[in-house]
Amino acid sequence: MSSSANISEICEALLAASLPIDPNSMESAAIQVADYYENGPEESRIPAEEISDRFGEMWSFWLENYDSPSKELKDVISAAVGVDHEMEELANGYFKLEEKLEEKQFMARSHAIALIGCAPLIRTLVVEQHLGLDRIRGILNVPAATFDAINAVISSIGIDPPFGSERIAGIHETDVSDVAALFGDIEPDVAGETFRGLLGSFSRCDTLADDVIDLGLIPFEPYQFMLYFELLTLEMVDRFPGRAIYECTPRSSNVKALWNSMYHPTQENPYLNNAKSVYSLDEAWAETKLSRQTGNGSILLADVFSILAELPYTTRRRVAHIIRCYLILIADSRQTKTPLEPIGVDSIKAFVKRVGISNSLTKGVLDQRLVDFLTRCIHPEEGWFARGLGSSVNETNASGRKYGDVEYLDLSNRAHIEAYEAHGGGLRDEYIQAHINSLHETVRYHEHEAKLRNEPYDMTVRVTYVAHDVSRLIDFHDGCTKEIEGIPFEFRFMTYVDLLNAAGGIDVVIGNLADFNELIHQRISRLPDAYTLKRRYQEITGLGLSEKN
Repeated sequence: MSSSANISEICEALLAASLPIDPNSMESAAIQVADYYENGPEESRIPAEEISDRFGEMWSFWLENYDSPSKELKDVISAAVGVDHEMEELANGYFKLEEKLEEKQFMARSHAIALIGCAPLIRTLVVEQHLGLDRIRGILNVPAATFDAINAVISSIGIDPPFGSERIAGIHETDVSDVAALFGDIEPDVAGETFRGLLGSFSRCDTLADDVIDLGLIPFEPYQFMLYFELLTLEMVDRFPGRAIYECTPRSSNVKALWNSMYHPTQENPYLNNAKSVYSLDEAWAETKLSRQTGNGSILLADVFSILAELPYTTRRRVAHIIRCYLILIADSRQTKTPLEPIGVDSIKAFVKRVGISNSLTKGVLDQRLVDFLTRCIHPEEGWFARGLGSSVNETNASGRKYGDVEYLDLSNRAHIEAYEAHGGGLRDEYIQAHINSLHETVRYHEHEAKLRNEPYDMTVRVTYVAHDVSRLIDFHDGCTKEIEGIPFEFRFMTYVDLLNAAGGIDVVIGNLADFNELIHQRISRLPDAYTLKRRYQEITGLGLSEKN
């Protein structure tokens, strides 16, 4: 039985060799080595007090003479490194990996050993922290540790690399589906304010929104695609987009396929023509790319990357997803858009009945469009001025200076507003209170505007909340009245079925084909065929794609 002193000496010998053993497991590794010499092949058995010296001699001989390691040294390394079950694959292939790093990555033996010794840390950074290769390399600080070298270690551990190009198509498909959830059925040229609202509030958020919107206006698609792909990688790894761009193999066939599907099926990969042999898409790169064709697009692109680098990973990833969906939205002119068959009474009836009964499963988009249609039936154009018809589901009422998703001004006296707030699920008191709190800013805005016109702001407002379920309301169950900034408000709550009845019932509203066609059908019909929102609308209405293109 080895003494604690012998185990301690073996630990020191293993540490000196920079083996890939977690410090917390070093004593267990030393015990495994001692067990090998005490219970292993008879020809290898030696006294416990000689083990550390024996290991040091074998290790030094292999390290300095560049000969192949002996079987005994291989067995000892396997026993020591294999104490961590998650390192068993590396334990058995330690010397093959070291040889590969020397022969394929041209690393000095000492540097290769140092990199392999970082394997437990690399595993943690990949599996638990999801760090990209460039960030891992910065933490390791091992000379000549290229991306390929680090990937070789990752492969030898038996885990997947942080970035896998085979996932690109799936992430893009999800992005395409999420466009409708974020932007609904609004047109790209009026999506800017919704985009700003979705980004949220953080340092330099307004500048980021301006840069992305301006970049989208420049008719040079390679920069838009490079932004999209750099941000797509954040779904897999925690990295700084635009930096160390070749760690995510941007010239791979999967990236080329994405470029072809989003923009041009015949042109070369934009990284090849615009960022060949470039390490990062930074300010230095951007200044060399200014031209009449690209305008200041490279400067905008580099600035977007600079702002994103300041954000924590969770925020950076969320913001990246929103930007990607916006880029898809403004690029959708390249996607197939087949008009739907003309709307008819039966399709209107099917839509009103289905969406009126329960959640439309479109992130509230079709639910809000139904409110647009039914309230237009209640408040016809002849007597009411409408604001907010067709507004994005994610547009804040404060940004639109409205009291609800859609509101109607009574033209008979111009002193009363009927506002409607659509909800795709069930109402709760907290939601109502938050909305009421937001109305103060909107009232102050209108009062200020009226003052500039030397007019009083004498208005009464009724806000109607429409949801599929209002039974969960407690404090607001019976409605209420409040005075907000001196303006009297009435709040009431109803279901979609209640709203349909207020509009005269199904037999009345289906006769209003022109408004349904304008407010719902044509908006959905113009969307790309791939959008899940369009397909869901087709399922509900039973309408197919028109044969006339």
